[in-house]
Amino acid sequence: MELNMKFQHFIAFSALLACILACEETGEERGASNIPFKLSETSLSFDYTGGEKVVSVTSNTEWSIRSTDESWLSVSPASGSGNARVKVIARKNEHFKDQDLTAKLVCTYDSLSISVNVSQGRNPDDPVFSISPSSVSIGPVGGRFSITVISDATPYEITIVDDGWLSVVSHEGDRHTGETVVLKAQPNMEEGDRNNIVSVCTDSGTCNPVMVRQEGGLTLYERNHVGYRFTATWCGYCPYMDEAFHNVAEKRSDFGYVTLHASKGYPLYFAAGSPLMNLYGVSGFPTGVLDGWKSIENLASITRTANNVIDAMDSFDGAFPCLTGITVNAALEGGAVTVDAELTSSIDADLKVVAILMESGVVEEQTYFPASGPPQLLSDFEHDNVARALVSGSIQGDDVKAEAGVPVSLHWSTSPDSSWNTGKLFVYVGVFRQYEEYTGAKAVRNFPDNYIDNCRIVPVQ
Repeated sequence: MELNMKFQHFIAFSALLACILACEETGEERGASNIPFKLSETSLSFDYTGGEKVVSVTSNTEWSIRSTDESWLSVSPASGSGNARVKVIARKNEHFKDQDLTAKLVCTYDSLSISVNVSQGRNPDDPVFSISPSSVSIGPVGGRFSITVISDATPYEITIVDDGWLSVVSHEGDRHTGETVVLKAQPNMEEGDRNNIVSVCTDSGTCNPVMVRQEGGLTLYERNHVGYRFTATWCGYCPYMDEAFHNVAEKRSDFGYVTLHASKGYPLYFAAGSPLMNLYGVSGFPTGVLDGWKSIENLASITRTANNVIDAMDSFDGAFPCLTGITVNAALEGGAVTVDAELTSSIDADLKVVAILMESGVVEEQTYFPASGPPQLLSDFEHDNVARALVSGSIQGDDVKAEAGVPVSLHWSTSPDSSWNTGKLFVYVGVFRQYEEYTGAKAVRNFPDNYIDNCRIVPVQ
């Protein structure tokens, strides 16, 4: 039943049913063209004060008429035989909302019918209080949806019966002409559907409900986070972020990182890191990016930087359901590294998947600016998770079309440089997913339109 029209009408469908001159001995049903009477009106309209109107029946047989909602609409007489004038009586409309009502004139023999539509307007001086839509259905992944509230007389408040999985995100607009209320539902991992009620009540005590139904059965996966660390061997402040990322990896088993030396002409340079710098707007070193979503600032305090990473991970988990499961195996065979990955998405999605070969334990000189004293050149600095080769076709990820619950197998191979330590090679595989209504928003406005939903870092066997 529509609740949100500024000019509200009670719509009544009056069906006037024809009688039969005589019953066929064969028992065959008559068609509508054989109804043996006519009505003078096909629709009637009343203003909010109500009143009486007449429908003329032209017939040579018996007939009856009834209103399907006699709370405001009635007829007299309710039955007759032959020609007659039927009064249709509407009571005063004292409601604030639209209603759709139905009335029928029903034949006492063959149940054939004719309808008369009846409408009634609201008092234009009455305050408007309406909500649209009155019911909402959402998928198991959850996300955002909106309702429109008009309350031109008094302010209103919103109460949610079960606010554990449904919450109000924002209000936009003017309640006098229509305010948009945005709500967000969390993913439903329960096997069955669940229901909720959003109650919108004015200060005067009038309440209208919005029924919310969410499908169940969503599968969420265990997430691994990844930090991209843009660095250079000449960068004296970069060892601080390196140490911070090390500390996070030791504290949290769900965190790994990729070290991207993106300064051309210097040791450990990774050519594919330059396009990533452009994507994430990196203008200086060190720069950290968590899950392709948030920038990580390098602070003088290593502990504070590490805590910022952990806080960002927790915030990301709270706003982004992990909808991708992924397993990765990497092996060195015949001088080539082969990578096999299998991913499964909870929902149909267009994904991107990136794969990078990394080397740890790389000893290379590193400039270091201590908290006090002159700059230092560390000759035995050990670099871990250094990006060495792009394994996937694109640093932005290869396109993958995933169907809900259907595993997708991916295969890549690359040849490591002979100077790399094959005993310390690792492969990083990350799955990019687009921002949607059911996810959090970008933390950085000029970042790409996707984030890293899940990833794995595994050793090359």
